[in-house]
Amino acid sequence: MAMLEPIQFHVGHEYKVIITHFTNPKNIYFRSDVHEDIRAIETPGKDVVHTPVNNQNIIYKSKILDKLVRGRICHISDEANPTCDIFAIDYGCMDTGVEIKNIHPLNLNVPDSNCPGLAVHCQLHICEPTEDDFGPGIQEKMKIFLGDGPPMIHVVNKTQDTLVVEIMPFCGAYDLSQMLVLYGLAVFSKPKKVKNTFSSTKSKVTLVLNYEPKKLRVGDILLGKVIGGDSINNFYFCEINDNGQSKEIIDLSAYCKDKSTDNLNMIIGEPCAVEIDGNCYERAIIRAVNSKECSATLFLVDKGTEIESKFSCLKPVLDKQYYDVPMLAIHCSSTEEVVNGVPFKEFLSDSIKSQIKLKVVIRELGDFPVKPNKIKILRVEK
Repeated sequence: MAMLEPIQFHVGHEYKVIITHFTNPKNIYFRSDVHEDIRAIETPGKDVVHTPVNNQNIIYKSKILDKLVRGRICHISDEANPTCDIFAIDYGCMDTGVEIKNIHPLNLNVPDSNCPGLAVHCQLHICEPTEDDFGPGIQEKMKIFLGDGPPMIHVVNKTQDTLVVEIMPFCGAYDLSQMLVLYGLAVFSKPKKVKNTFSSTKSKVTLVLNYEPKKLRVGDILLGKVIGGDSINNFYFCEINDNGQSKEIIDLSAYCKDKSTDNLNMIIGEPCAVEIDGNCYERAIIRAVNSKECSATLFLVDKGTEIESKFSCLKPVLDKQYYDVPMLAIHCSSTEEVVNGVPFKEFLSDSIKSQIKLKVVIRELGDFPVKPNKIKILRVEK
């Protein structure tokens, strides 16, 4: 029974796995689904362990898992009746204070009984706590989101000890990071640099830049147009002064022509540029990736719309000047179902939104891309 270490999982590949233990998005353990049934190696030998030794592999009764599992003794207390702290090597959890009577030898008559641990450590990609640390309820929510079926993992990056992954729950529409963000339990982070020795990017550094939303304040009054969106709770607004491309964005097309797609990681949340109508490029953020079709769903940060595009049409944006210009699309929501006698949904139609100007006031600041800015419509102009 061969152990699969993080280094043996390849960046860009997908694997069906069994999630064995987790406490938060930074501490998740899984086992390859080729090791679905490991009951044989969890069968204890007949002898008794009288004197445990540090780093010894044994069978013990796990309080966390409530069954006999293989473990590695990590610490032995100095008490008259010593207890042990034991790491469950096929699951990834740590049991403390295990009594000697609950420790048994491996059954060496069973093939692979002494093979290395099968649990692989990973953490979710671009998933960070909303505060200093993840809240106490995060573990239970993750359990609900993961469900009972075997999930797929997509390896985004790795070090020698840990995989950075996206986890797609069984029959799920969103990966686990997206669901935690949608429910306000986590926030997206910017991709971080990892050890180049084990990185898919080799000598290249993962992007740490991101397109930023416009800086707004509560009470700001804006005059502009609706440019995209699907409902009153999720639409995009552009100020009149910004409507049209700035010089910096026009120059993006010339900048992208000699760039190679090899500098893109093709990961959710990564900023890039996409070719539109020939040699014209628009700034974009990757929203979803379809590796089989070699395509991605992109959000155009200056147009407020989503499009599908082939990988071949994407280019990296590695120059800071293209990030200094805030996104022109402002993410908004409102409570006004009807404006000047016109249902708001009609303002989202291409025929009307290009002709109507809205004057709005910012009532509550949002947090792109999860929470839109709350606005009130003050006036409608033609």
